Amino acid sequence: MSKESFTPHDRNPEDIETKEDFEPKTGYDDAFFINKENESITWIYFNPDSVSGGQYVTNMLSFDEIRKATQDHKSADDFFDYLGSIANQTLADVDTEWFEEAENDFRQTPDFTNCSAETMDKLTALTEERYKSISQDKVMDGFEYRLLNRLKSDCEYFLGAGNGAEKYLWAGTVEKHIEKMRELYNKVSEKIEWLNEQDIDNYEKQMNEYIGKVYKSEGVINMNNEDEKMARSIMESDFEHIKDKLFIRVYGVGINEEDFSSLPNTKINNLAITYSVLIDKVTDDSAIKSITFTNELLDKYGVSKEELHKAAMENSEKIFPAKYYKMNDLVPFKVLTNEMGCLGAAALFYPNQMEKIAASLGGNYFVLPSSIHEVLILPDDGNLNYMELEQMVKEVNETTVDRKDQLSNNVYYYDSKERIFSSAAEHEKRSKNIDNKSVNSKKNVDNFLDRTNKFSKDNDVSKENISKNNEIEF
Repeated sequence: MSKESFTPHDRNPEDIETKEDFEPKTGYDDAFFINKENESITWIYFNPDSVSGGQYVTNMLSFDEIRKATQDHKSADDFFDYLGSIANQTLADVDTEWFEEAENDFRQTPDFTNCSAETMDKLTALTEERYKSISQDKVMDGFEYRLLNRLKSDCEYFLGAGNGAEKYLWAGTVEKHIEKMRELYNKVSEKIEWLNEQDIDNYEKQMNEYIGKVYKSEGVINMNNEDEKMARSIMESDFEHIKDKLFIRVYGVGINEEDFSSLPNTKINNLAITYSVLIDKVTDDSAIKSITFTNELLDKYGVSKEELHKAAMENSEKIFPAKYYKMNDLVPFKVLTNEMGCLGAAALFYPNQMEKIAASLGGNYFVLPSSIHEVLILPDDGNLNYMELEQMVKEVNETTVDRKDQLSNNVYYYDSKERIFSSAAEHEKRSKNIDNKSVNSKKNVDNFLDRTNKFSKDNDVSKENISKNNEIEF
């Protein structure tokens, strides 16, 4: 959702009549909704925008701002233009997730409609009525009272359309915002009906929980206040300043509760590479504190997913060097993780990592997804049944690995000759297809020789194209 400043006179009414994809049919152009409890007004209208294809403009205003507009502006045009210039304003463009929500809000039954002199008089009367009901000593605390009302509105916006962005808070951070709310609340000479101490405590809890959803800590350690401050500082910088902190991690699609719809990601079979920004390493606890890179951050930095992927791939091994070692002499497996032993399964996708493993083993190998923290490497000696290996992986997941740490129930395969990473099932299917095509190709060549009784060294049977669905090449 973008945030700009529009006034009613920025609109081009002719565009509304000619726009094919949207035409308000409510009978009014502007909708005003009154919230007496919060002493606020929501003003919504549709603005045809040639770039986005149209957008709803939502203006949030306090009773105090309405009263000031009444005192300073006498004509309806000036009155509403002023309100549009000072409102806490959000735009919901066509084809965004916010557009439908804004449209539903617009089509609710409004208290007042249109930017007319009549609506201006009704808004003026509403705010005057409010001021008559306030005792004289509270009017003396007018600045603090108005600011406290603004801070409360900011809390509501932060938890709703603001999507947890602290830039919309008057004080800049949740901590300072709540601190200021408590300070002002204690100054108000008469306690108010629309806010109490419990409300402020609830706002603090809900807003900190919301931040926890954006700034997620990985591993087993939660971020403390200093970590949160560092996270906010990082998010306020530009992409160039965070590039050296980017790294990849890998999830199993559908096996744990991770929702990829809000995350830029790269799918490989039923695995997904996602991206994070490092906050801190906790070596003693083998844990990583990081910020999960969301689509919102992608938009904020103005970079493409390809740029993000490239930067994270180049940087991951620098932050978390791969660790590849033999488990013990009793089993044929080798373990691939990182030096932290946390989120180490991603090391499999480091640049040239699969080729390095193939070179060390001298050929093809199976990859068993032990967890999101490590994978097991097993050389293919020609005697292994991938279905038996998958059954083993599934049993271990069900009995030993926590759900949140599970990576996949599938076994994977790396073909060193073709340099193809795929599921073991896909590899076996592909191998059978190649075998069948080789037999058919030989028959065709033999028939040709029988018919012509001639052989030319210049004739070569070209390789058949091999289907590589659900595979990634390195």
